[in-house]
Amino acid sequence: MRLSAVVGQDMTIPPEWDRDVQHIRIDSRDVATGDLFIARKGSAGHGADYISQAIAQGAVAILEEGGDVFRCEFPQGSAPVPVFGIESLGQHLSGWLATRYHRVRDSQLFAVTGTNGKSSVTQFIAQLAARLETACGVVGTLGNGVWPALEATRNTTPDITVTYRLLDKFIDAGAAMAALEVSSHGLDQGRVDGLHFDTAVLTNLTQDHLDYHGDMDSYYAAKARLFTEGRAQAALINIDDEYGRRLVNEVGLPETVLTFGVSDDADICVQDAALNSVGQRAWLTTPWGEGELIIPMLAPFNLVNMAAAIGVLAQQGFNLNDLLDHAQHVMPVAGRMALYT
Repeated sequence: MRLSAVVGQDMTIPPEWDRDVQHIRIDSRDVATGDLFIARKGSAGHGADYISQAIAQGAVAILEEGGDVFRCEFPQGSAPVPVFGIESLGQHLSGWLATRYHRVRDSQLFAVTGTNGKSSVTQFIAQLAARLETACGVVGTLGNGVWPALEATRNTTPDITVTYRLLDKFIDAGAAMAALEVSSHGLDQGRVDGLHFDTAVLTNLTQDHLDYHGDMDSYYAAKARLFTEGRAQAALINIDDEYGRRLVNEVGLPETVLTFGVSDDADICVQDAALNSVGQRAWLTTPWGEGELIIPMLAPFNLVNMAAAIGVLAQQGFNLNDLLDHAQHVMPVAGRMALYT
């Protein structure tokens, strides 16, 4: 796609300096031949310090936050590289990404946030979907990719350019569905800005990341932004958790709000849990029907996490009985209460 098409009306790109761009990057370490490098201001530095590195790795154009209106870099032995300056670059980035990776808008996206359970719920969603012959991508702590082919990741929630690029790559691999772990840092730093989720899930909220957020109210407020700013069509909230019960009463939630947990008033309710020969069993009541839930895992939280994953997919039209049938074959997440026999 041409640079002028990516930035649209936000900038004027003279025809002689227009370039075909492959991907959009904000981390110079990831730049490859043909990419557009975004040099933006950060909390501890500026991407402008890495422009030379980005050009050496093949960047064909640079957009620099707060830089000169225009200048040109002349790398030895290569074509000149235009550098365009723009103020408030962050206000435009999500729009540019949505244009470059326009196929992503048609993907089914699920966001899972919470202190604990994000990896489990996202991977349970992907496994259930895969068993029902629907390819599903995963973006999270334990790896990114179309299940089960996950590759190592630097962050729970990658920077927004990486997320868009991953989702576009998933589509190439036949997966127009993805489950994303969304951290409070990611929400606060705009790493999912511009993405619209079919369902957003809150697993729980316990004391964590206070070195970053300062106190629990600020931590909660960061998480709540996923549900109250028009980012999702539906919300699925754990009301066993005190912050989940607080969230269901917030203003600005999606029109569709469902709750889950072991609480009697949960819309998706895990009841009569017990150990069995393969792990655990429980009775699951939902808006789509009810039935026995069997999982090959220990710990009550795994039943609740599975209930969340089933709820996400049932909302998308997957048959509840099929989901329950396949839940007993879902693999536990690495390092999360696996059962050994």
